[in-house]
Amino acid sequence: MDRRENLGRMRDQLRRCRSGGHVCKMHVTGMPGVGTSSMVREFAELERDSFSGQPIWLYGQQVGGEPVPDTSLMRQALLGLGVPETELPATREGLKAAYDQRMSDARRLVVIDDAVRADLVADLVPGSSPESAVVVITHVLSRSLVADGFEPYSVEKLPDGEALELFIHDLRQTATEIDRAVIEALADQCCGIPLLIKIVAAQLVGRAAVAEPLLGKLRKSSSALLEFDDQARIPAFLQVTYDEISRELQRVYRRCALIPGSSFTADAAAVVLGVDEHDAVLLLHNLVDRNLLIEAGNRFEFHDLVRIDAQEKANAEDGAELCRELKAELVTWFVDQANPRDRAVSDRWRAGPLFDGLAEPELVVTREQALDWFAAELTNLVACVREAPALGQGDAAVRLVIMLFKYLHYHHHYDIWLELHDIALEVATDPAARMQLHQQRGAARLAVGDLERAGEDFAEFSRIAHEIGDKHGQQSSYEWNGKLKAKRGDLRGALQDYALSWEVVESATGEEIEPAQQDRMFALLSLQRARAFEKLGDRERAEQHVDRALEYFREGTKEPDNRAKCLHVRGKVRGGADGRADLAAAADLFRGEGAVKLLADVLVDLGGAAVEGGDVGTATEAYREALALYEKLGDTRAEEVRGELDELGH
Repeated sequence: MDRRENLGRMRDQLRRCRSGGHVCKMHVTGMPGVGTSSMVREFAELERDSFSGQPIWLYGQQVGGEPVPDTSLMRQALLGLGVPETELPATREGLKAAYDQRMSDARRLVVIDDAVRADLVADLVPGSSPESAVVVITHVLSRSLVADGFEPYSVEKLPDGEALELFIHDLRQTATEIDRAVIEALADQCCGIPLLIKIVAAQLVGRAAVAEPLLGKLRKSSSALLEFDDQARIPAFLQVTYDEISRELQRVYRRCALIPGSSFTADAAAVVLGVDEHDAVLLLHNLVDRNLLIEAGNRFEFHDLVRIDAQEKANAEDGAELCRELKAELVTWFVDQANPRDRAVSDRWRAGPLFDGLAEPELVVTREQALDWFAAELTNLVACVREAPALGQGDAAVRLVIMLFKYLHYHHHYDIWLELHDIALEVATDPAARMQLHQQRGAARLAVGDLERAGEDFAEFSRIAHEIGDKHGQQSSYEWNGKLKAKRGDLRGALQDYALSWEVVESATGEEIEPAQQDRMFALLSLQRARAFEKLGDRERAEQHVDRALEYFREGTKEPDNRAKCLHVRGKVRGGADGRADLAAAADLFRGEGAVKLLADVLVDLGGAAVEGGDVGTATEAYREALALYEKLGDTRAEEVRGELDELGH
């Protein structure tokens, strides 16, 4: 929850408590540096008219981190209430009585910062002061305080925009002397932690020349940030908190830092902890209470600096060999989890013994659930592929890359797509797997316009497919070479390759290519032929082929993206009201799939069709949505669409 929401809740709670006639009790938590105290000060400023005098700000921790003596907080409070030091009672009971008397019917805000002992807080809740509020600030959530009626508020790191704003503010005039991109990158390195933002800004005020060298240092290691904190507040907090938690929670802290992505589920934690998911949830929430983990929905994540600390402790205390074994176990687990999801996303073929040996998945998920899972776990899956070869898990890396292909293809993650295929081809030894990897990498290169290297991949794809006699591969190699020729403008040559691909499917036995895969291949080839004939201006044959493809990619298909592509082609060749209906249906499907570029392209065609039909309103709406999407993508077609809108007077 961000600061604005927390402040709104705190103000609402104050009013509810006053209406109910009882003291308002709040418990604010957050790791050092995230701004717990500053948020409470902001609350005090916003509510300054609700209280009498300045907040009574007490400190529950000594400089060395030890709790203050038993009576210290009470003495501080009475001094804040104006009692002369020479008149303070000597005993804890006397101090409590004096405090309750002075607070009776008062309207005061009492803040206990860096509270260590919850039992001392109880003395500071006045017995008869329904207009007052007591706010306790700690680095670790106190369940005993919550049980005593303190409402918890967790302060998290700043959103990117607010972090950048704070960084620029603290740089003062120096901000005008540093390149904007460098400022943004430095702010990003501070992990949204206000303390670190202020520390880094202090290093740069009046020293703009060191900004880029500092950025280079921080990019090499985020832990370099801590060098500038001369009070070592964050490392001290981490060490003290680690020392105070149980041995079991120390193990949870270390082991979860081995999960490679930016966030993880309790399922993944259960793998490295060797417990079931329910036990993992309870253990993870114990770390959340201590601000060693962040909970976000049903996922958990570390602050970057906390992760580094936990990883260092894992290597030091568990040893490199055990860490390696646990990481390898995680890679295998993610392969098992990806397998049914890949199956749910698409029925495409997967070649060779690496997949023949995989057990048939028991988990049944919908396509939407599978796509959501890939989106949530993408950083973990990518990290697994990167780490797997060094862990002796080359085959697992290859499996994951092939399973990720369709998701990466849907969402145009070209950089990741190419990087992961380069890694997989470095370690793949099975010819069938290498064949499929060359096809998939070639598809990415084709998409980004690297036609020469796409051709190299497709040539190797074809060579292996014919060498090992794989009918799936032979069919697909002709199809992809046809797509390459179409991209180069050789539509007749493309149609010849599609015909060769068709012949391979027709001549294949049911054992060589499963009948269900044959039907899918015919449908995809019909789509490619329809595209070629549409570009050649042969509308009749284009519509014949796309209609055949739509018999397979019917409504409710597991591959709505391919249905949308078919409707897009048919919409262009049919024209008229029927054509516009097909284009609109294609747009709806692409919109539902989150396929931004494909959606923008079909919207441009819908806009053009609407203009031809005299429907200026639909045309304007379609062009405006397409323009917004192209601008989001940085696509040069944005200028073309602006021209169309200008023609319409918009």
